[in-house]
Amino acid sequence: MKRNNFTSKGQVQKFARNILNTYQVDLSLMQLSCSTRTIHLIGTLVGTDGGDLSAEEINSMITELSFGGQVQSTLDNWDLNGGTARKIGKKFNNQDD
Repeated sequence: MKRNNFTSKGQVQKFARNILNTYQVDLSLMQLSCSTRTIHLIGTLVGTDGGDLSAEEINSMITELSFGGQVQSTLDNWDLNGGTARKIGKKFNNQDD
């Protein structure tokens, strides 16, 4: 797949949000910062059901996002730098025990 040539950060933002929604990422726990060349994910990466995504799902998601620009991350629970997803920290749980 060829890299898209977005002319505005709004186009990149819409592209990235569509992909994150496809993978059912909870956007209320993440910030998305985009330019015409980069997509930066900030916060906690979890599914809309509050559960963790698998490393395979995240790697596929990052591959798709990379067609919109270079993917960077500052996530609490996943390290996406270096091209592969690596779990860090504790599992996020949004329910009281």
